[in-house]
Amino acid sequence: GLDTVEANHKLGFKADMRDYMVGLQILKDLGLTEVRLLTNNPKKTNAFVYSGVELKVVEQIPIIAAPEKHREQYLATKRDKMGHLLPLDGPAARGTSE
Repeated sequence: GLDTVEANHKLGFKADMRDYMVGLQILKDLGLTEVRLLTNNPKKTNAFVYSGVELKVVEQIPIIAAPEKHREQYLATKRDKMGHLLPLDGPAARGTSE
């Protein structure tokens, strides 16, 4: 089957169509000025930097899950096609199909 990126492109969409502005504005409206993000997605971190909303990312904390064969390809797609920062272990991390 198609991975997430391929499926979105086949449907005529961008690889990732999420927009983080509503969430950023909610955090700002709650009075936050600094945040620690739990994410492997640099796009989320960049949303804070380039949004114009005055919220500072003071730390990006990676989400690390133990390697598991059923999610390996999904995570490899996130890493290889969407730029997620993932410390994968196993064949997908090495670019092999063991």
